[in-house]
Amino acid sequence: SGVMDGSWAPTANARVLSVAVAPNGSRVYIAGAFTAVNGVTRYRVAALDPTTGAVITSWAPAVNGVVDDIKATDTTVYFTGSFSAVGSTARTRIAAVRASNGALISTFAPALEGGYGGRALEISPDASKVVVAGSFLTTNGSANPGRGMAALDATTGASLPWAVNSVIRNAGENASIYSLSSDATGVYGSGYDFYGTKEQDDFEG
Repeated sequence: SGVMDGSWAPTANARVLSVAVAPNGSRVYIAGAFTAVNGVTRYRVAALDPTTGAVITSWAPAVNGVVDDIKATDTTVYFTGSFSAVGSTARTRIAAVRASNGALISTFAPALEGGYGGRALEISPDASKVVVAGSFLTTNGSANPGRGMAALDATTGASLPWAVNSVIRNAGENASIYSLSSDATGVYGSGYDFYGTKEQDDFEG
């Protein structure tokens, strides 16, 4: 009906940029620029009870910069943004933590370099692949594939083939792939580009 559920009313002290629900419905994850949720210290990501909105105290990764998007499986939570570390461990604008306790997953450490970082990500239905997009110039050192979009192994973070990246090249300070959505067979995206060049194919829309 669209009627607001007044009993579910968590509060954050700064922007919330993304919301995701665990596939099993056990948690609602939020991400953004905040440092507290419901008065509880939470650095840019938090897990909430889907019924009460209370902060789940056992899940508390600490991210040192803005998180633009967050997505989850029942075992793993992925997020991307403009950060450079999770806790005391370096992570270049994308990271994965355990859904059970928020512990950083050491095997997943891809690097998104340049631009303003990651804006959006999606997980494949079989949870084997993560597609990430933003304004970054390279992924794991590669600009093709890897400029503005990349497909990653969900376990190792290694780059996978992503053919559309040879056509759509939005990245850097004036262009980005801004949002992603997916279904069982495809990934859909939107983007912007100012002052397109040969390297940035002026994809807008």
